[in-house]
Amino acid sequence: MGGPAAVTFCLTLALGQWLTWPGAFAAAVVLQFAAACTVIRFSIWLPGGLALVAALLLLVTGVAAVIVVARIPDLRLPRWRQIVGSMAVTVGMAAFVTFVVARASADADFEWAMRNDAVWNLATTRFMIVDGGIENSQHPNSSPLTAALMAAVAAVGRAGLPATELLRHDVTRVVEFWLLAGLGSAFLAGLLGFAVTAGSRPWRRWIAAIVAGVLPVTWFVFGFAADYGFYNATIVVVLLIASWLLWLEASKRPVIASGFLGLAAVGMLATWAPLALVSLGLSVAALLPRVRRLVISTGAPRWKQLGLVLVPLIPVPIYAVAVTLPDLRRDGAALAVEGAFMPFTPLHILTIAVVAFAVVLLASTLFQDNHLLLGFSTVIIAGAVALGYLAYQRRATASLWGYYPAKFAWFLAILLLVILCAVLLRVGTSAQASKIGALLLVVVSGAMPFTLMSHLPPPGGWRTAITPISIALQNGGAVPNTSAKALFDVVNRPVLRFRVA
Repeated sequence: MGGPAAVTFCLTLALGQWLTWPGAFAAAVVLQFAAACTVIRFSIWLPGGLALVAALLLLVTGVAAVIVVARIPDLRLPRWRQIVGSMAVTVGMAAFVTFVVARASADADFEWAMRNDAVWNLATTRFMIVDGGIENSQHPNSSPLTAALMAAVAAVGRAGLPATELLRHDVTRVVEFWLLAGLGSAFLAGLLGFAVTAGSRPWRRWIAAIVAGVLPVTWFVFGFAADYGFYNATIVVVLLIASWLLWLEASKRPVIASGFLGLAAVGMLATWAPLALVSLGLSVAALLPRVRRLVISTGAPRWKQLGLVLVPLIPVPIYAVAVTLPDLRRDGAALAVEGAFMPFTPLHILTIAVVAFAVVLLASTLFQDNHLLLGFSTVIIAGAVALGYLAYQRRATASLWGYYPAKFAWFLAILLLVILCAVLLRVGTSAQASKIGALLLVVVSGAMPFTLMSHLPPPGGWRTAITPISIALQNGGAVPNTSAKALFDVVNRPVLRFRVA
């Protein structure tokens, strides 16, 4: 994992010359995801296998970032506290994942990460490793990004292993990646808490980062993803939080932010396509002030500038026409099927949306921040359109509400809860709040989202509310289980062959 971390650091340093550090990190992650879902479409024709292709992509991206940094005369660097804090969090994440995976590997105790959809996710990952990418004639995949990322990780160290060890190796590497991605989503949420409290005292900003960072690793997000094997949910959450961080950048750097939001939409098309409308909506909304100024101006040069301003949106229709529409024609009927999912109802998403909108409306009035209100309204409108589309696909069934509408609503609720928490933290750490008021609002910032999530309480009880801690303590859904070991033992047994005369 050292290679991706180094490349992300170099990209963040390069992009941080134009964006804030939280926005630069989000842009670095989005850029790598967009590059991965593009390269994976052509990797089957490249020599060396998926591991080599992934290594070359990292090398090219990292070298490009270093070249950009080297050509900047007055390089802007993060403050030493930010560097030390980020390094401490990164080391802590790596240490946690190493501990959990090492203990699980010793007893082959991976059952908690191999439930429900995890089986198919692992199968698609192995298809991609063997095929060297996406082989549409044999193993078509309309949402390849998650499998591509897991395959790039699992392909490393696979060569030379006996066939009986491949399953164990693949499961171990996939679990490593999944845990890191889950903690990465928490890191992004923490950066959001840090970003929205700019101007506050450092200790307040760190507390805000911790409060916001907890949400993506609760039972409601990472816990349900583990219970149902939704590996792609973790990548979705990363892209959603990154999109909101980039939206915050759009108030000062609309064209740059719009470009990266467009790339986030491409990443969504390759992960969970209906959610691409959220990132795309934010990308379009980021350009609205600039487009308005250019449209009301007269003269040919202004129209040329208008064309240049709209360039950031180009990747989305290209990917949609070349990839998503053919995938939709092939697999579109599957959007009406049912699947295992928690009882998330329309009332749940409606309650979360109304509460979050009320808080955002009050905060935008308090801070006179129309950008906040525009972004949140865009998320709500784009979400409603996409949710309506998914419900329409079920028009021939007994109910318009089912697996895909409910899953989309769950994803949207996660983003709304993260935004709600961030807005409350901004109010709590603002200059208008007294010390006692600030403390109370910070508590409310964490308590209100938890209250809204509690309509679906943790299946293992409240002691399992923070999923990584539950996994580390081996309670709730992570109680030691021998099922995975039994599966690995079956794979290791000699195969009996019979010949019929």
